[in-house]
Amino acid sequence: MKKTLLFALLLAIPFIGFAQFERNVCVEVGTGTWCQYCPGAALGVDDLDSAYGSRVVPIENHNGDIFAFVESDARNSFYGITGYPTAVFDGMTKSIGGSHTQSMYPNYNPIVQSRFAVPSPLDIQLAVTFNASTWEGTVTATVINGTTTLGKITGKIHFVVLESHIPYSWQGQSVLDFVNRDMLPDAQGTDITINKGDTVVVEKDFTIDQEWPSNTHNITNFEIACFVQEAVSYFPAEVYQAARTGIVPDLSAEIVDTKIKSEDGLLHPGQTSNFVVTLLNSGEDSWASMSGVLSTADNNVQVVDSLGEWDAADPGEEVTNDDNSFKLKLKSGAPDGYSPVLNLTIEDNLGRGQELVGFEPFKPGISEDKGSFFNFSIPSVVSSNGVAAISVASPTAGRLDIFDASGRLVKNLYNGHLSAGANILPFSVDNLATGTYFIKLNAGERSTIKKLVVVR
Repeated sequence: MKKTLLFALLLAIPFIGFAQFERNVCVEVGTGTWCQYCPGAALGVDDLDSAYGSRVVPIENHNGDIFAFVESDARNSFYGITGYPTAVFDGMTKSIGGSHTQSMYPNYNPIVQSRFAVPSPLDIQLAVTFNASTWEGTVTATVINGTTTLGKITGKIHFVVLESHIPYSWQGQSVLDFVNRDMLPDAQGTDITINKGDTVVVEKDFTIDQEWPSNTHNITNFEIACFVQEAVSYFPAEVYQAARTGIVPDLSAEIVDTKIKSEDGLLHPGQTSNFVVTLLNSGEDSWASMSGVLSTADNNVQVVDSLGEWDAADPGEEVTNDDNSFKLKLKSGAPDGYSPVLNLTIEDNLGRGQELVGFEPFKPGISEDKGSFFNFSIPSVVSSNGVAAISVASPTAGRLDIFDASGRLVKNLYNGHLSAGANILPFSVDNLATGTYFIKLNAGERSTIKKLVVVR
């Protein structure tokens, strides 16, 4: 299933001070599992990903193996690739050749750095909805032309379904990453024109094909890449901007309370007590179930039962593992009421994981003391309503303001008291036009800013 929806939003957003955007670099690699020098290219791309994260957008276009298909072959042909491996950076610069054992990072990194130094006229924000039961979804790209002096930008917008962590034995390697699995709608892309200061929204439907060779069947291994490229039919063809996102958002949970199930809420030498943890879903979507493993390096405490489970939770909702709690035993000779340092590794029903490390059980009678931490999370893309999750160590005054891309205050979202621990603040953007905004949080002496994209 592939559906295309493209419409322009002629908003003439003022981008004073935001005329250009930080550039992400698209790295397309012509490769194949038969190719003895291609491991160096794969290792080089992995090293770029480790160094820069989503600021690089790797796409590995396979040729001549079970991962090759009409669209990966078409991209290799577009760049005139005849020798493998060949890496193409932002459609402009080629690096030909590789190594059987050594990473090509030293060759690739200077090219990436040179592209980082060139600001992009475009900003691309991606949002994905996904149905885990059908393996179908929709990706929405919000593309903003922030230029104030250049004219319209015309090109092709491309969407790529990527899969990583594919177990596969090839040329002394055991895994494949960033494999091009599908292009939406095809390798030709979709025509796009963005006038200066305007925003264009493009939607594509996609399906994760369960019959793809060596499909890992793990949705956390899939990403959607998107890039806008100069509309020419041959190399060089500049990529103006690129972006990538996981098909499901990263798991985001916070520990907002714990309880030792003893008479006084404390651990005592030689005794085993149930231990429950309350999690806050501070992420952008729901989880259907959650499991966790509790551990500690503290020799005074034994984790007798390390496995816990939590029920479903929507964004902003708290859940406690009362029905499947942990068990802690304070060893003989340890101080009465001793509070250990614990670690919790959690994983939800989609296979998304998170580590919550270095926390202590909250002390009874002062449960409002949630430790010395500070956290602020909001969804990256909203259409109507959102939730801000703010965690503070102690009660303080809090203020949330939203600014447009010119730095103008457009709305106060909250001005009041923040309680110690987790604070959930729903907000509405119904009266805001499509575009990029910035939410500023002032919480006591702390201040932080996060980007928010409003899509209609």
